[in-house]
Amino acid sequence: MIRTFLTTEDQGGMKATDVDKSDFIAAGQRVQDRYAAEKGDDFKKLLAAIRAAAE
Repeated sequence: MIRTFLTTEDQGGMKATDVDKSDFIAAGQRVQDRYAAEKGDDFKKLLAAIRAAAE
């Protein structure tokens, strides 16, 4: 609700710009994958759960 108000220009809000974050996310996931390769199954499961929640 507040986010809608803040980004509704005719109500005094601001103009919002959505940026493409796909390259940033992909780079972060590569780092996560390298780190996960050194960790155990519990860490890998946690990482998979975090990624699933982000979708």
